[in-house]
Amino acid sequence: MGGGRFGGGGMGGRMGEGAMGGRFGPGMGMGGMGMMRSEDPEMAKLDQADMELETATNQLAEQYRHPSSEEDKKKLREGLTDVVEKHFQVRQERRQLELKRLEKQLDHLRGVIEKRTAGKDAIIKGRMTQLLGEQDDLSF
Repeated sequence: MGGGRFGGGGMGGRMGEGAMGGRFGPGMGMGGMGMMRSEDPEMAKLDQADMELETATNQLAEQYRHPSSEEDKKKLREGLTDVVEKHFQVRQERRQLELKRLEKQLDHLRGVIEKRTAGKDAIIKGRMTQLLGEQDDLSF
């Protein structure tokens, strides 16, 4: 999967898309969740591939609508099919990467909930002390 005639952007290996890329645009994700795309080279690479393939898709589709011959139309259709398949793969990989990261975040949140549930009484006592302005004998 290299940079072909119809725009692979010179990228090798598998490509894919994050779950939010389609609805909110590349790099927008889910609000404050996770790293910013600019701080995430792996996702930034996939975002770049997505944008390049989107451009290539639109260009080929436009050329297909105005072919100079039936032979050109056939070649353009084949090229467009190749680019759409690559684009699909990029978006799938982005989704898989985002899902993997969301699962990791969920695991972390489950751990936090378990700890807070186990320490419920101490958390409530500390908050009450804070709200009532009382001295905590065990504070530093």
